[in-house]
Amino acid sequence: MLWSGKALQAILGKYCSRIYVPEYVYDTKELIRAGLEDVFCGHMHGLPMGCDVCYTNHMPTDQNDIESLAVILASAGCHYIIGVPGGDDIMLMYQSTGYQDIASIREILGKRPIPEFEAWLEKRGIWKDGHLGENAGDSGVFGEDLNMLKQMTPARIGIGRAGTRYQTVPYLNFLADQAAASDAVFAEVTEETLGALGKFGCFEVKSLCSDKIEMLTRPDWGRKLSEKSLREIAANCEKEVDVQIYFGDGLCAPSIQANAEDLFLTLKAGLEEEKLNSGNTVFCTVLQSEYDKTDR
Repeated sequence: MLWSGKALQAILGKYCSRIYVPEYVYDTKELIRAGLEDVFCGHMHGLPMGCDVCYTNHMPTDQNDIESLAVILASAGCHYIIGVPGGDDIMLMYQSTGYQDIASIREILGKRPIPEFEAWLEKRGIWKDGHLGENAGDSGVFGEDLNMLKQMTPARIGIGRAGTRYQTVPYLNFLADQAAASDAVFAEVTEETLGALGKFGCFEVKSLCSDKIEMLTRPDWGRKLSEKSLREIAANCEKEVDVQIYFGDGLCAPSIQANAEDLFLTLKAGLEEEKLNSGNTVFCTVLQSEYDKTDR
């Protein structure tokens, strides 16, 4: 839905920030197009436009792509790019741009912060004469409060800098963690996990997708069950229960393997305490077997 520039300005004031939702973007080409479309729509509506340049772990995209897109958007007149510590958005589980990326773009394209923020940075020695100052990257500027915060969060705060870029070790750690997260997206739930849930009466059904790539490119098939699975549900699930529990492997099988059994037992205990019937539990996997493909 697009709003007119005047309507948005009345609601939001002078500036508009946009997050193009990366869950619906499949690869780097689509990512670049989505970002540019958002910025150009902002231009057409007369809005100073900002973007969260980000991607999720289901995409064949990496930090090199996101850095390139950030430069493209800044060159196209994007007014604001979101910065999160180390480029790792731990709230949304996205990969995004970090403060070092923004400093690099300012240096490459000759950009400067807005006057109010520039004055704030200069007061703390983080910015001087259009470039990073001597205190940039020094977490000591913020005193013990930042050290306490670092102990309370997995966010990559206070990781320092090398010029306008990341230091080698923190950056390699970030890339390794991102690779592990990407592997988790394409992992399959183990037979051991399915067996552990099976002892509680949980049985397996399958979607119409034959692999994870198909699930990402054909979400309409991922939302549907095979005819065989529908028959199994009709035969094995109790009718008119209070609560129906089901698990889906989705895009993070390791999370299911780590938490499904404990979560199931906790749910069952809570439902029994409330005298609610949950019937048989269903586990829906993404993949179907060869002979079910005729259901499409």
